Amino acid sequence: MPEYYCILTTVGLAKLADAHVSGIPVVLTQFAVGDGGGVYVEPDEEQTELVNEVWRDAINRVFIHPNEPTWIVAEAKIPVEDGGFSIREAGVFDGDNDLIAVGKYPLTEKPAPGSGSEKELFVRMVMAVTNASDVQLVIDPNVVTVTMRDLLDHTTLELDPADTDAVKEKHLSNLQAHGWESDIADNALAIAAEAMTRAGADTAHANLTNPHSATTTPTASRIAMWGTGGRLKASAPSAVDDVARKTEVDAEATARAGADADHAALTNPHSATATPTASRIAMWGTGGRLKASAPSAVDDVARKTEVDAEATARAGADTAHAALTNPHSATSTATADRLVLRDPSGRARFAAPSNVNDAATKSYVDAVIPSGTSMLFVQSAAPTGWTKSATHNNKSLRVVSGTAGSGGSVAFTDAFQAARSVTVENRTLTVNQMPAHPHGGVLTLDAAVSEAGIAPASGPTLLVGNTGSAGGGQAHNHSASVNLGVQYVDVIIAIKD
Repeated sequence: MPEYYCILTTVGLAKLADAHVSGIPVVLTQFAVGDGGGVYVEPDEEQTELVNEVWRDAINRVFIHPNEPTWIVAEAKIPVEDGGFSIREAGVFDGDNDLIAVGKYPLTEKPAPGSGSEKELFVRMVMAVTNASDVQLVIDPNVVTVTMRDLLDHTTLELDPADTDAVKEKHLSNLQAHGWESDIADNALAIAAEAMTRAGADTAHANLTNPHSATTTPTASRIAMWGTGGRLKASAPSAVDDVARKTEVDAEATARAGADADHAALTNPHSATATPTASRIAMWGTGGRLKASAPSAVDDVARKTEVDAEATARAGADTAHAALTNPHSATSTATADRLVLRDPSGRARFAAPSNVNDAATKSYVDAVIPSGTSMLFVQSAAPTGWTKSATHNNKSLRVVSGTAGSGGSVAFTDAFQAARSVTVENRTLTVNQMPAHPHGGVLTLDAAVSEAGIAPASGPTLLVGNTGSAGGGQAHNHSASVNLGVQYVDVIIAIKD
């Protein structure tokens, strides 16, 4: 895509599509330009207006491009009296004030009137459409301007006074003729010749080194011209709005430097004084101190006298305030919106707590653990509000799931001591209490004698011999020494008062 181009907007495409179907063409009426807000802006199909419109007027003419039958050219003239802006965007609107086409325009400056570079400016926008007949080629005859190109294009035309108005309108288009008998060719050639003459004159004028008798020497009613080095000369100024020369500026700088030095050396510039005086500049006094009169208004500067007096008064007030026994109506009785005052015993009283962040009273705390509750404490004496119980002493604790109680007969220190002997009672073992065990023996083979003196019926006899017996069948016991010196912590039982 080229750097500078034009597109049809979504609204424009829709209207051209409707025109193609309905046969009712779109009428282009206005041409607008903008500066893009100071930057180039890429055209957007969804635009309904320019980014920053700076000028709008009726379209000068609309025509089909001579080489492209589907291109519509819209043209407008920005007159001399309009200007002082840059052009970076352009748009064409129809009779409904809808933006039909929008384009990115090469940066063009339109000088302001009186700038010395005034000019008329013709702007064009070329729109590619599917069918040129969908756009009505009409213009407002009240704003038609004839260009030199238009005249040159008509130099070979000959008008017949008998032609119809439509034919005459076609041929004359942008020429405001006073009568159909005018020789348009002669007029066109004359204008063309004038243009050529003017072009030569413009070139010669541009080449002048001192146009309109301009001079580098300050001369009344003559155009000023830059001199050597691009500097501008001027006569000595007289009126307050005359241009000052370097001579006057240097003289003023020299005078100002001297005045500044004198002013800086003053010890009391502008009649400054160390004594408080109305409408005079204040000046530091001896020791770098600043004096002031006694203050009157609330925003007056206070002196040391007032500050010291206030400090003395405040000290007395502070002492008196500190001596109050009930400052700010403080009270030892629990009272809403009053300061708390301790009672003669140094206690502070509060109402019974209601919210979780209220201070708790002693009665509230006492009620948390009912009177008569027994608890263990790892200390020798019962805490305040409790009484030490002497019912139990030198006993161990046993955890039960049933009714709490006490029992046993051996004291804790008797049952658990560092050295303790244990003896098992005397005991004589019976055969049944002995472990199973074998005995060794002697076997003798005798052919004639059997055990118990009974002769075998026949054959040899196997004799079993008995082992000797040992042991007296006396009772015996076992003894052992056990260390039961376990570690312990002494606690007391206290009862809530």
